[in-house]
Amino acid sequence: MHTSLGELVKRPACYGDIAALQACDSAYPELVEWRAKDFKHCIRDEAMECSIVEVGGIFAGYMVIETYVSSVEIWRLVVDRQLLRCQIGSCLVRGVCSRLMLPRKGVPKHGMRNVIVDVPEENLRAQLFFKSLGFRARLPIVRDDEFNLYRMVYEQFGGRFC
Repeated sequence: MHTSLGELVKRPACYGDIAALQACDSAYPELVEWRAKDFKHCIRDEAMECSIVEVGGIFAGYMVIETYVSSVEIWRLVVDRQLLRCQIGSCLVRGVCSRLMLPRKGVPKHGMRNVIVDVPEENLRAQLFFKSLGFRARLPIVRDDEFNLYRMVYEQFGGRFC
């Protein structure tokens, strides 16, 4: 994958990356804090994928997704603040959306149908980012304990994306 900075390298996260993941998170005080055990769970769970992104050998961010039979859910997408607007997040999300076209073992004939992400109501920047990539807000999710979320969905219909 290419970004405006050059070649983007995506690799699976390992336990040795947890400090870098937490350091990247710390630049975003609005994020719900993930502890080391949260990242360890994502790294070892077979249904989840925690990917590190590097540009020129430098940590640029990460993404955590969970794969279901008919969909993929983006749990977390964090890009280093100094590398915002360099297409790193866009490349990662497009890569996930491209999986909708690929046949996979254990997936029904029609395969995965959508990519889901829950975005905080007050995070307009994230809403506009996902909207620019073809996601649409489907329904609000009200959570009294933290904040309200919008479920945004990228759907595939008949081999074409919306």
